[in-house]
Amino acid sequence: SLFIATAPFTIPWLLSWWAGWENSFSKGYEQAFVGPLLGLCGVVLFCVIMVWLPMALAHQAVENRFLAIFDFARVRSAVRHSGWGYLFLAIVTVVAGLPYFASRGLVTFMGTAIEPLTADQLEALRLAILIATSAYIVIALIILRGWVARIYATAVARALEGPDASIWASSPLHAGRRGGNRSWALTHWLRVVVLALIWFGLVAQIFVAQFLNHDWHLWLNHPLVALPWIR
Repeated sequence: SLFIATAPFTIPWLLSWWAGWENSFSKGYEQAFVGPLLGLCGVVLFCVIMVWLPMALAHQAVENRFLAIFDFARVRSAVRHSGWGYLFLAIVTVVAGLPYFASRGLVTFMGTAIEPLTADQLEALRLAILIATSAYIVIALIILRGWVARIYATAVARALEGPDASIWASSPLHAGRRGGNRSWALTHWLRVVVLALIWFGLVAQIFVAQFLNHDWHLWLNHPLVALPWIR
């Protein structure tokens, strides 16, 4: 379900990358706009989807249903009642992505420092980077997923005291603590806009990192927000 939820931006990015390489080889300048256009569409979709995706993942975990990630009414309600803590979560996630971004280009930035290394030493270095990156991602995911779970629980509790209470009637958290009312619409949409801008910081990391490591499959996953696949 996570792959399906992220496909609207990962697939355009992959196609954009392919179109760019295809255009560079075929010199089809009449179609030069295709790659950038697909990439830009993917960026916009990423920033929009990421406003709701972390909360949708928490909702799916609580509901324990495959398609709960697409329960738009409840996810939207949870985001609406999430408060500013959800915004801070986005900021921390973007910052937490920096070490992974660095690991993508670490060998590139080493330059001449690794030239004396033998093939076995290079392989050992690659494995060391992979293990360290994997350990970091696991720890980061545990912290971030736990944080968003707490934000989700608080948001549901607030929603149960407001006009959205009927939406959560069958929620496993229905009997949880209560408190708060629906936030003002202006405040909600302000947070949505700010969230989208914050998530653009992660887009920048993804695009720059892709130029440092050209593996095509990396467009389809980012371990902190999409499929946690590291190779």
